[in-house]
Amino acid sequence: MSEVQKIIQNIALPIHLSDDVFLLLGKKRRIPDFDLMLRHLPEELRKHLDPNATASSGGIGTYLLPLIEGRLKIRVEGQEIVEITEVEY
Repeated sequence: MSEVQKIIQNIALPIHLSDDVFLLLGKKRRIPDFDLMLRHLPEELRKHLDPNATASSGGIGTYLLPLIEGRLKIRVEGQEIVEITEVEY
């Protein structure tokens, strides 16, 4: 088991996100501010994120964030992070 997986196992979900995490477009479409979203994650997990890469969409409400090795999949429903998993290349 990787260090990232061990950290993820200790995170209590769901994680409530503050209102300022999302920029609203219209009534339903929201764009997350990833910097603000990541502040809700434990610092020990954030240190594994690749600061020189960009996030991508993994589907509705799902985001793939680049780790130094692999990717972090985050699924958001409403105002909460409901899933965090490590995805290897």
